[in-house]
Amino acid sequence: MKAIMLPPDPLTLSVAAGAEPGPVPDHPHVPIPVEYHALDPGLVRRTAPDLVMCWLLCARYDAVDVARVLTACRFERPLIVATPALPHPAVVERELRAQFPSLDILMRSPVKPSGRVVPVMRN
Repeated sequence: MKAIMLPPDPLTLSVAAGAEPGPVPDHPHVPIPVEYHALDPGLVRRTAPDLVMCWLLCARYDAVDVARVLTACRFERPLIVATPALPHPAVVERELRAQFPSLDILMRSPVKPSGRVVPVMRN
């Protein structure tokens, strides 16, 4: 699992899908919940999150949609993509990285029922 550098209490932009809350990390953080329809380059620049978390697939968006917005605003922090257990998550991660080479995309699985994902490792 790739380690990323984060401040002690990172600002975490968590992308929700309607009534379904966005994923959140299993470590101390300052949450910034946002509905997918409100996610745009202006919001990302104003909030300046340390990382963004989204679902791989959900009813209102998928990780490709979120990655397009982040690429448009030249986001340079990690995009954590949360997903239930997949048979080959590395294949999906490679595919996302190939489509969005400017983003630091990390898959996190499995998602716990609470919406929390396995811990993001720190150095």
